Amino acid sequence: MTVAGVVSPDRLLALDAAALRDAARANVTVSAGGDRWTVGPPRPSAPGTSDRSLSGVARSERRVGVALGPGRVRPGRLAVTVWG
Repeated sequence: MTVAGVVSPDRLLALDAAALRDAARANVTVSAGGDRWTVGPPRPSAPGTSDRSLSGVARSERRVGVALGPGRVRPGRLAVTVWG
């Protein structure tokens, strides 16, 4: 998803969402400049969710640079959530 340490939304969208579901339930979301790009099924609302079909929820977020166009890199956030 990154080129020279900058997240590219185009690369994110090229991920195969079905491949994410085969290994585990997972959601990857990148947001920057008021835009949001998501791959995978909707993520549970929070760790410890009341949905008894989930065995656990792990979520990680980090600040990243996001390429919004040629020469346009803005601060953004990359969030990955995985649940069983």
